[in-house]
Amino acid sequence: MPCGDITDILTVKLDPEDRVIDYSLTKRTCGGKVGKVRLIKKWLLGKDALEVANTDHIDFQGDIKVRSDLNEYIHLKHFLAVKKGLAVMLGIDSGGLDDRCTVENIEYGPEGTEMMAHVNVDGVVEDIKSCGPKCCKAT
Repeated sequence: MPCGDITDILTVKLDPEDRVIDYSLTKRTCGGKVGKVRLIKKWLLGKDALEVANTDHIDFQGDIKVRSDLNEYIHLKHFLAVKKGLAVMLGIDSGGLDDRCTVENIEYGPEGTEMMAHVNVDGVVEDIKSCGPKCCKAT
C-alpha cells in the first residue's frame, strides 16, 4: 500500500445472530500499522449490526467518555467507519468504488459472519466535519 493511501481496512465479525463480536480498523502505510486497532470494541460488543448501522453519532458520543477533542475525533472516526461498513454490508448504503466504503469480502459460516472493507478516510473526515460543532471540535 503506498504511503499516500488514505484508505483504512475495516474488519467486522458478527455472531450467528448478527451481533458484533469483534472489529478492527487499521491503516497500513509504508509497511506498518498506524493507530489503535480496536478503539471502540467495548462499546460495540454484543450490539446488533443493524442497530449499529442506524445509531446516530450523538447517541454514540453520549455513550463514550473521551479525554480530549483529538480523542473524540478518533473515536468518531472508528464509529463512523464501522457504521458505514455495516450499512453497506446490510444493503442500507451503497458501496461502489467511488463510495466512502467498499466491501471487499463477506464470509458466512456456522460461527457467524466476517466482513472486510476498505474505508475512505477522507470520506469519514467529511462526515465528521458535516455534523458540525456538536460532533467534534478537532476537525
